[in-house]
Amino acid sequence: MEMLPDPVTNLLNLQVLVLKYSRSLKELPRYIKKLVNLKHLVFDENMDLLTHMPKGIGELKSLQTLPTFMVGKSSSSSNNKTVGAGLDELKGLNALRGELNIKNLVNAEFPSTDVYVLKKKLHLQSLILDWSPQRYVSDDDDNVRSTSTHAEGILEMLWPHPNLKKLMIRGDYYGLLELPNWLPNWLSSLVNLVEFSLIDCLQSEHLPPLHQLWCLKKLKIDNCPELKGINNDADRGDHCDPSPNSSTTEEKDDELPHFHCLAYLSLQNCPKLTLMPTFPSIEGELRLVSTSLKPLVRTMKMRRGGRQVVHSDEYTNSAFEEYDDADTALLPRPSSHLALPLSKLTDLTLNGIDDDLELLPGADFSSSCLISLQQLCVWSCSHGLKLPSSLCSSTSLTIITIGWCDRLEYLPPLHELVSLRELFIEGCPSLKGCWWKKKGNHDHSDPLMEEEDGEEADEEEWPHFRCLSSLKIKDCPNLTQMPLFPNLEVELKLWRTSTEALVRTMKMKVATTNHHDSQKHTSSAATMTNSYYSSSSSSSCTALLTPPLSNLTKLSIRGIDELHYIPEDGLRHLTSLQDFVIKNCSSLASLPPAMHCLTSLQTLYIRRCPQLAERCRKEEGEDWPNISHIPNILLDGEALQDYSGLGSLKMQYLCNKFS
Repeated sequence: MEMLPDPVTNLLNLQVLVLKYSRSLKELPRYIKKLVNLKHLVFDENMDLLTHMPKGIGELKSLQTLPTFMVGKSSSSSNNKTVGAGLDELKGLNALRGELNIKNLVNAEFPSTDVYVLKKKLHLQSLILDWSPQRYVSDDDDNVRSTSTHAEGILEMLWPHPNLKKLMIRGDYYGLLELPNWLPNWLSSLVNLVEFSLIDCLQSEHLPPLHQLWCLKKLKIDNCPELKGINNDADRGDHCDPSPNSSTTEEKDDELPHFHCLAYLSLQNCPKLTLMPTFPSIEGELRLVSTSLKPLVRTMKMRRGGRQVVHSDEYTNSAFEEYDDADTALLPRPSSHLALPLSKLTDLTLNGIDDDLELLPGADFSSSCLISLQQLCVWSCSHGLKLPSSLCSSTSLTIITIGWCDRLEYLPPLHELVSLRELFIEGCPSLKGCWWKKKGNHDHSDPLMEEEDGEEADEEEWPHFRCLSSLKIKDCPNLTQMPLFPNLEVELKLWRTSTEALVRTMKMKVATTNHHDSQKHTSSAATMTNSYYSSSSSSSCTALLTPPLSNLTKLSIRGIDELHYIPEDGLRHLTSLQDFVIKNCSSLASLPPAMHCLTSLQTLYIRRCPQLAERCRKEEGEDWPNISHIPNILLDGEALQDYSGLGSLKMQYLCNKFS
């Protein structure tokens, strides 16, 4: 249905009109103004064919719900009339509440008199100003000036009520390089604004001082490639140019304002944005994608009174010795968010960062900063990347994701992270291994590769992750030297990488004790583990109390041509394994008799392993007796066995799941 029948407008007492799943609808009723009692007009935002609101919609004084208002377009005729309702019809809809998305602002016409269409909408909570699709202006100065003036007028028309809590500006509003001088007043009047998003503003170079929004908790800036600063006019200039390590910058950093209660910050595709208020109070997620690292560095190096910030419990009167008593009384005492910048941050994402991560202050992953960080994602950072060794001082970090860092060669000693549960490494072709301390060596300057006599270290000499539960390594062909992982429980994926660490892990020895020693070990297992990990020589490894990988439930090995065998002694310990996937391993010749020990195994999936395919043929292959007890066996897409009664659809689901 492309249009509602006109008789709908004869329902004069109609209060609610819901248009759901009507993507083919092109136009609302032309005489909608007759529905004077209408309170709620609801329709899907994905109604792409609906391009404008009908004229007269501004007469619905009782209307409370209108999710989207589409500005009508000027007619090409000489009378210059608009097709549909113009922006000025919003002026009378002062009962609107909730969210309002104003689309097609590129069609908005500047009125002859001052018109504020939003200022009296005190119940409006969320506002989206959408200039998409973008209108590009010519390079002619007069046209640019005329268009900019027009855009300033439209922005002034859209001045919201101070009760607004969420604001999004999307699209390049007529190519404005600078926002109007009065816009800081426009924004600062929004004293209750909690969320602000700026998206696809391709020309803007500066934003007003957003730190003056005292209630702002969430800030998102996306795809603003020319944006250089979030500041006052007085702050512009050389402030953002020096290197963040220079003394000049450190002195000026002390003068930078900061966001007061910002809890979430996302900066994406803003490579020139180097000058902005610091953000010490973030307590949720910080996302920096294809942008500069300098704002983060400045925040981590925040100073107070010319001094580096320290723990609040380390503050003493000596911090104020340079001031007289009268001056000291006027100084604000250290607050928790100033004493510990980013101390509440839990999730940090760095994606496509050109700056070297070594610019991050050295001690700031330790107890003096980022003490609450739980998730770290480093993605597509290829410019001389080297992760700081201080990363391993964190006691809260549980998930690390590292991907597509082409020049990354070594990782810090990640096994020292006492809370690390999940580790995912993908697409790092130069990655060789991890640093850790050799016996008698008290620095992390060299990775442990081989002993001095040229022989590889025994498994007892290799450190292992304390509580790592899930490990995924993909497309890291040179990663051969890394801590072992005997305590995995959830999943192990090794795709197109080395299996040396897996073989070493499977060969780890289990402690043998008598009855008295067994009781002693049982009662003090945690103590022994803690003492081991707190030891200065973390490269020495005690024997395990349980067999390696005995709690692992999923194992996936793919694209490893160098894998010729699976150690039988280690395989027999995988008694909790439920899913076993082997794919594109052309050199793997057989599955050993120890497969009988995998009593929990439910599904075996084998694909593109020619030698295994021949040996695992049902009733005929040499290895069939070793796997015949497994309920579900899939070989090159064919179900050899379905003892679980899953049926063809379920088996096909498993094929798709593991393929």
